[in-house]
Amino acid sequence: MDNTLWEIAFRDPHKIALFVALIIGAVGSYLVYRSTIPDSPRSARIIMGVLRFIAIATIIFALLDPVLRIVTKKEIIPKLVFLVDNSQSMSISDPSGDRKKIVREILTSKTLVKLKERFPCEFFLFSDSLKPFSNPDFSGNGTAIGNALQKILDTAQTMDIGAVVLISDGQNNIGIDPISVSPAYPFPVFTIGVGDPTPMRDVMVANVISSPVAYVDESLKVVADIRAWRAGEEKVMVNLYEGRKKIASKQVTLPAEGQSVRVEFALKPDKEGIHYYKVSVPTIKGEATKSNNQRVVSVNVLSSRKKVLIACDHLSW
Repeated sequence: MDNTLWEIAFRDPHKIALFVALIIGAVGSYLVYRSTIPDSPRSARIIMGVLRFIAIATIIFALLDPVLRIVTKKEIIPKLVFLVDNSQSMSISDPSGDRKKIVREILTSKTLVKLKERFPCEFFLFSDSLKPFSNPDFSGNGTAIGNALQKILDTAQTMDIGAVVLISDGQNNIGIDPISVSPAYPFPVFTIGVGDPTPMRDVMVANVISSPVAYVDESLKVVADIRAWRAGEEKVMVNLYEGRKKIASKQVTLPAEGQSVRVEFALKPDKEGIHYYKVSVPTIKGEATKSNNQRVVSVNVLSSRKKVLIACDHLSW
């Protein structure tokens, strides 16, 4: 509901003196036109007296430095924002049950229906990025809780947010640390935990980095971050493929709980075009899911570097 209030305020500090002057002007107008020489009709004297008073009042009104103030009051119902974890880790089953089923039960629960009736609600999916809500398919390659919270914070002023509800297993494995984002939040964040809070045995290719452009017969680096949970410092082979062809391998010792180890591959592309490089790690015994055991990066390989000559008819320094 919108309520608009119109009011006039005066900024001149000598309001009382000016109001006294207004009264004197009214009395003066009356005395001047109470009688005239030669005598004028009464109606004419009244009109002239009123006009003089209006002129005096207009001058005094201007001297009061008036300001027209329009105040609009708008009632805004705060919005609830729901962040639903759409990463692959939400597709597994653990001692707490089937995570996919639990999420779908939450999204169709009576409690959520009642919240929608009381508050405007907006839903988003997130994994390694934030996107508009659709039917969750739990196919995301990572869980970037901090990144999702930061994106919502960046748009908070335009969304009139009252609170954020986070539905996730809480296994933040890429991007910003959620703890670093939370101090800047002006509204509460409520969490609905899904799954067993104890990290399951898992190894994943968390990230693959490479230059987007390379050149034939010149060195190219492909860097991968391997992350593991409850792996007991096992040794595994990290493999690099181009298409179906294995072109490099390196043995690494899996890191401690939730930490990562970096693996670098150096290669020289032998032909131009778009090349797809896949980094993969083998499935370990008892692993929760193998869907996050590989990642692909694309590189545009050019035939050679372009040589550019810049000529000028005068010195430029």
